Amino acid sequence: MDRNKRENEQEKEFQFLQEKVASKWKKRGKKFLLLTTGTVILAVIFGLIARYTFLVSEDWLMELLGLKEEERTQIEFPSNTPIVTPSNPPTPTPVPSPTPTPVVKPEQKEPVIVEQKVEATAKDYVKMMSDIRKIADQAAKSLVTVTAIESGVDWSDKEYETETSTSGVIIGENNIDILILTQLNEVRGATRITVTFLNQTTEALLWNYDTDYNLAILAVSLKDLNETTLETIKTAVLGESYLVTTGIPVLALGNPNGYTGSVELGMVTKKGLYTSVVDNRFEFFQMNIINYERSGGIIINFDGEIIGLISQTLKGESKVFTAIGISKLKPIIEQLANKTDRIYFGIIPEELPKEVLKEAELSYGIYVNDVMTDSPAFEAGIRRSDIISSINDTDMVSVGTFTSLLKEIKPEETVTVKVKRLVKQVYKEIEFSVTLMKKEH
Repeated sequence: MDRNKRENEQEKEFQFLQEKVASKWKKRGKKFLLLTTGTVILAVIFGLIARYTFLVSEDWLMELLGLKEEERTQIEFPSNTPIVTPSNPPTPTPVPSPTPTPVVKPEQKEPVIVEQKVEATAKDYVKMMSDIRKIADQAAKSLVTVTAIESGVDWSDKEYETETSTSGVIIGENNIDILILTQLNEVRGATRITVTFLNQTTEALLWNYDTDYNLAILAVSLKDLNETTLETIKTAVLGESYLVTTGIPVLALGNPNGYTGSVELGMVTKKGLYTSVVDNRFEFFQMNIINYERSGGIIINFDGEIIGLISQTLKGESKVFTAIGISKLKPIIEQLANKTDRIYFGIIPEELPKEVLKEAELSYGIYVNDVMTDSPAFEAGIRRSDIISSINDTDMVSVGTFTSLLKEIKPEETVTVKVKRLVKQVYKEIEFSVTLMKKEH
């Protein structure tokens, strides 16, 4: 009996202790929860106040600490290249009037008397070449040597470093950097890039590039250039290539024969040749200059203006010395320099002869020579050999019309594309909705 009584008392005492401990932990848990909740609320309030204070004082604070970055100005290359559109059709050749022209007797001119005949001498030739050299020297102030340095480890676990050099041309500045145009294949994959001006070598960054055009823009900080360099260099003048005619003399500068700093003299021997890339088509011209495998640089006229770029990739099927006309490249260079969003449609366009257009019962249209498999055009259903007649009710008069229209469209915008497709020897009109993308290099 006593034993049972003692056990009951012990059990009550144990339950009392349990209740006491549970109560104690319960109070501590509530206190901890209240403290945690209060801390979180205070942290949120403090964060909001700090964010507001930072937004209000950010510009002032960054300027005080000298960390505020100056705004970059936009670089522009105005172009007078005529674009063929329905509202701006090609200028027709004037038809001569059938009205007979009265015969006019030639006026009697007094004979010109040559008092002295002067023959050209070697000195005259030297003087002429000296004048040409002055044109090259002035243009050379816009040229730099670009060196791509690649580091790595070979199969025997030894470190190595290789260097390749090419030319670049200064195309402008944006208040913070000097921007330099060069060939992408020469600098892509480099561990480091350096640029050598006339009397200074400094580091450069790959600012932007495009694989289809094989173009790269390098940036050199203005703060890294000394006063002598800034006083010596100048921005290149981009001229107009559509004014180029056969027979005009030109200079090739940069590395036209594979060696940086070289100069070649020649003349334009052929123009009106074309090569197509993704969503564009370029005109190129040929010169009577020896073609080299690693040639690069610029072509200038005798006014010192750039009228063409020497490219190792955009040569079409030509095996002679060629250059891409600068007029069509200027918008591309401008977009790359300013990092402007560019539109990706995804076709290789070509012009069509009138006979094919007539067969398809079209007045206008561009031929789809190929479609990129990762492109918006491919995803929408456009295929090779289609003829695009209109985009958003704009007639495709030429590839120039097509490329001009793309500049007015924003990424993720959907356009209506009408095409003619040859199905069982009959052209049928098909309509597609194409959602365009931002072009990634």
